[in-house]
Amino acid sequence: MTRAFLASGQLLNRRDLLVRAGAAAAVLGGALVASGCDQAKPQPSLTARELTEASDTRQAEDGQDLQALAESVRLAVDAFACQLFYQCVSSDMANGSDTNTLISPLSTLFALALAQNGAKGETLEQLGVLLGVSIDELNEVLSACRHSLEESDNQEDAPVLHAANSIWLKDGSALTVRDDYLAVCSDYLTASVFAAPFDASTVDDINAWVSSHTDKMIPAIIDRLDDSALAVLVNALAFEAAWEYPYEDAFVTDETFTCEDGSTVPVKMMRSTEQLYVENGAFTGFMRPYAGGRFALVGLLPKEGFALNAAIATLTGEGLLELLAPLANVQAAAALPKFSLAYEAHMQDVLKGLGITDAFDPDAADFSALGTAENGNLYMSDVLHSTFLDVNEAGTRGAAATAITTEAGSSGEQEDLDVREITLDRPFVCLVVDRSCGIPVFMGALRALPQDGDD
Repeated sequence: MTRAFLASGQLLNRRDLLVRAGAAAAVLGGALVASGCDQAKPQPSLTARELTEASDTRQAEDGQDLQALAESVRLAVDAFACQLFYQCVSSDMANGSDTNTLISPLSTLFALALAQNGAKGETLEQLGVLLGVSIDELNEVLSACRHSLEESDNQEDAPVLHAANSIWLKDGSALTVRDDYLAVCSDYLTASVFAAPFDASTVDDINAWVSSHTDKMIPAIIDRLDDSALAVLVNALAFEAAWEYPYEDAFVTDETFTCEDGSTVPVKMMRSTEQLYVENGAFTGFMRPYAGGRFALVGLLPKEGFALNAAIATLTGEGLLELLAPLANVQAAAALPKFSLAYEAHMQDVLKGLGITDAFDPDAADFSALGTAENGNLYMSDVLHSTFLDVNEAGTRGAAATAITTEAGSSGEQEDLDVREITLDRPFVCLVVDRSCGIPVFMGALRALPQDGDD
């Protein structure tokens, strides 16, 4: 789960949120943010309800096809995803961690959009440089993505990807939130706005909201609210999809996986023949579509001579786009291990390493487009990211949350068909991608696997 905190005057005391891996949430300016349906138990204020009704009239420019989005924007989003992924992998390696890495670029984008809409000056500039797009362009991309997902949800047996955002504001607080900030977040990001007392009942309401929008994969995200908290912004994602062609029992075999440290563990290996083979200078791999074909799992095996993180370092936005274009007349004799993976990390240092420094500086941060606090400057104090992904014979289920807190193809005829073996029995990269817009939903670096695919 990704979480960030903005505080006024001084940093909020750091504490672990009670969250389950499998979702991402973000807290901004004392607020948690979540993206998704409005099924929350608490009732929004009249102003918030009016904002939500106004956003419902918006039609993603309206009915805008994701395929028509400017290629430069898609490349920028992919570039951000690759940078964030590599920085997280590098951070894990630098910390001596032998654990796996799993992030949700899409969830992180929603959370950062909530922050970017509230930023000005150099803080806004740094966020724009990292994301590679202006806030207006990012709003358009995420709005179009959200509307497209809503249309897909109406199709029978289609994969489900829900993204939700919410803004929780403290009743009678010293934070004055700008109406235009709330309007933009509601209009483009469908962020629901709630006024609450920020006591124990609010903790229960926020956790119930998060649980609802992550299919109970994250039953709780916070254990309490500090007295200095003024707002909570939450982003939550839930993904569930069946394979286009599920694995049959006869093609699930007991094999071994060689971890990065050289040890081996028994795994359930799922074998299939895939029509979508991908390759570049560092990876060979395959794409396995989910029902409907819009989403696909991508398994990437580093070529001989490449360590996992070295291969990941070669990924760029343009390179990822090219890599995900399958080669003609090549099939993959693919073997994918069954696994369930949870991941959690603080992203403050990762984002600083990517150039986002002012946002975390109490003196330099400028979130005046969000609002003002009586007792100091708004700034981000931490970003926590938590994710979950389960890949099995039937399909995939996963979730992600990001929080930021502020203190105060068709086959056709095939000739000379080439079949290449891709067995993911050593460290590899796993992605879940939205093929219609090119945005990675999940990106994972798997250095080790639990035995038999168990948690």
